Amino acid sequence: MSRRILIAFFCLLGLAACSNSPSERDIKGAIERDKLERKKNMTALLGERGAAVADQVLGRTAVKSVRKIGCQEDGENAWRCDIELEVARGDATQTRLNKVRLVRGSAGWAVSE
Repeated sequence: MSRRILIAFFCLLGLAACSNSPSERDIKGAIERDKLERKKNMTALLGERGAAVADQVLGRTAVKSVRKIGCQEDGENAWRCDIELEVARGDATQTRLNKVRLVRGSAGWAVSE
């Protein structure tokens, strides 16, 4: 009986390892990095004025949580995921459903439009 349990365990472990879709932690990290990249781009494009606008638009928002609803493959090393995103803006918190496309590169997961 213990041999069957071990075989079942390793089969389940193998199936879990085959799931290459991003985790909730991966998705949240990619969204946060994307936000920082957008802020950097706005500053580079518009200088001081861009930095001020970026701070007003992006600086006041924080990703509080991400819940992965489901992901489907969308090309090589790419996934389209339905997520529930909780964002804090100032004192207000908003939860909404979003779709996000993520691509895994050498630096990890990144948001892709």
